[in-house]
Amino acid sequence: MLLIPSYLIVLTVILLVIPAFAAIIVRFLIYNYLLLLQQRVRRLITRESRGEQPHIVQKLERRFQEASIDLDHVNTAA
Repeated sequence: MLLIPSYLIVLTVILLVIPAFAAIIVRFLIYNYLLLLQQRVRRLITRESRGEQPHIVQKLERRFQEASIDLDHVNTAA
């Protein structure tokens, strides 16, 4: 004969233990993501190599360079 009913044990595990483990995992993932962002920002501050850029960033930089070359032709009629 148990002093604690089995449904209370199940509810405790479902409502307390599982969310606690989930919170620990989420905190660990957020911490790692913040470390990654810190490395990126530190590279920008110290003017080191930016490393591998996402494809969209490379495309935007290329479009900006192309637009900067054609900047003299913009608004010349005005």
